[in-house]
Amino acid sequence: KRVKLQFNIVLFSSTLALCLFVMFTKGVSFRFSDTLKQVVEYRMDNSPWRPDICFLNPDQDYSAFSKCQDKMTEKSFVVWGDSHAAHLMPGLKSVFGNSLNITQRTASLCPPIIGLQKDDRPYCKDINDMVAKEISDNKPTTVLMSALWPVYPMRDYLPETIKFLKDNKVKNIIIVGPFPVWKKTMIDTIEDMGINSGRTVPWSMTDETRNLRDNDKYLRELAKEHSLTYISPLETMCTESYCKAIIGNRIAYPIQYDNAHLTPEGSGWFIEEVKKQISK
Repeated sequence: KRVKLQFNIVLFSSTLALCLFVMFTKGVSFRFSDTLKQVVEYRMDNSPWRPDICFLNPDQDYSAFSKCQDKMTEKSFVVWGDSHAAHLMPGLKSVFGNSLNITQRTASLCPPIIGLQKDDRPYCKDINDMVAKEISDNKPTTVLMSALWPVYPMRDYLPETIKFLKDNKVKNIIIVGPFPVWKKTMIDTIEDMGINSGRTVPWSMTDETRNLRDNDKYLRELAKEHSLTYISPLETMCTESYCKAIIGNRIAYPIQYDNAHLTPEGSGWFIEEVKKQISK
């Protein structure tokens, strides 16, 4: 009995140690290549979005922007939208530095379209109304709009928002289209698929319910109709069959973190790729 008890204690201790080891190494990531290990162990830092200050949470109304040091002027480069606008901030800052007078006006799940009332974001309409007033009062040079477009009724509201911007003499209007949206998180997708020589993942892993290419086409045609600048993340990141997933040489970084948002490193890469469209 004593031998059996000792055996059970050893077995329990070994099992517990293995469980703790797996938990703290995120699924025994040592078994992967260095690149895959770096990607799997990546931890997101969204502090460059300036959460609760210039990127508002669902419990904040427009008045919370008083903590944001970005003041809108006629020279402003306004970044307007939801988290898909906020995730561009690390790249805009790293690529353009202080050469752009950036005014960040972003809020969680609140797209840059005037007049939309959202039950799950009760402050969104007021936030957009007040941002629109800022634009009307200050006539900024540039307004960049970005959002998780597929989840909003953009076709009902965006044309009128564009008309408002044009009526208020905004010289440069930039629309950033939909980013790839994945069925799983990007990191889980990379872990499932492994790493190929192109550091890509198959387009088939995107979430087909988001109608990404259809929305991309609509926004591209809308921008062309109104003589706006259109930036297509799908064109920048993807071919018909694959999307770029990993960047970096000495250290590997995923371009996206969850199922859609750019990592700060991915944001820097993306803005570097499209900087001529932004600064023209």
